[in-house]
Amino acid sequence: YLDMAPLIVLFAATLLARLLGRFGVVSLRHWPAAARVGLAVMFGFTAVAHFNSMRVDLVAMVPPFVPAPEVISASRAFARSWAASDCWCRARAALPLLR
Repeated sequence: YLDMAPLIVLFAATLLARLLGRFGVVSLRHWPAAARVGLAVMFGFTAVAHFNSMRVDLVAMVPPFVPAPEVISASRAFARSWAASDCWCRARAALPLLR
């Protein structure tokens, strides 16, 4: 199930956000807002993988013809971090509870 971890995190966070919408968080009553929260959590989850013990494995996945695989891996981590913060900011704009 480790290969499916980001997908599981995405679904779990989205469903949890939607459940919060069902129980009173007005801005999470609709699926697009809940999906933004789920995407933010999933992108954050995958970005963290670049900074822990999985870093070596992620660098090894870069094809050999690409120069500087460490830099490529780090740039992917920063891109995912940016995507997580972007999704979170967009979700937060709709969530008065998280301000």
